Amino acid sequence: MKKLFFPILLMIAFSGQVFATDKTWSSLPDNVKTVLKPFEKNWQDLSDTKKQRLVNGANRWLNMSAEQRDVAKQRYQKWQRLPADKKRVLLKRFERFKQMSPEARHMLRDTYRQLKSLSPEQRQQLRERFQQLTPKQRRHLLRKMRMRQINRHRDRH
Repeated sequence: MKKLFFPILLMIAFSGQVFATDKTWSSLPDNVKTVLKPFEKNWQDLSDTKKQRLVNGANRWLNMSAEQRDVAKQRYQKWQRLPADKKRVLLKRFERFKQMSPEARHMLRDTYRQLKSLSPEQRQQLRERFQQLTPKQRRHLLRKMRMRQINRHRDRH
């Protein structure tokens, strides 16, 4: 038993690295292959980065509950129905979000949660009030809100 301990430990330690060195379709686990079946024909033509992203996504999918998968399917269908120009805008926003500092992303998420906690009527009123402001007033309000948010974030941490 002791003779097997070290080799098994090494296998476990490096099991996550298998894909890093062998990026062939045949090296993928069967459950991942099932999820990625539509990519099998062109797998060899995909970049290593794309392959890694697909495998990561397949692993996330496999670890989701049935309810989480249903939500993901609905979001995907909603995304598929969007016009191409809207998708481009959203992808640009997502790229900007990824470039933000962790603190800025956290603050943005907090703001989003606060807005979502408002009733639809309250959000509409807020939207209308904001639209009535001049560009200068909007900039001033946004700056003021940003400062308040930064201070609130500092107070919590």
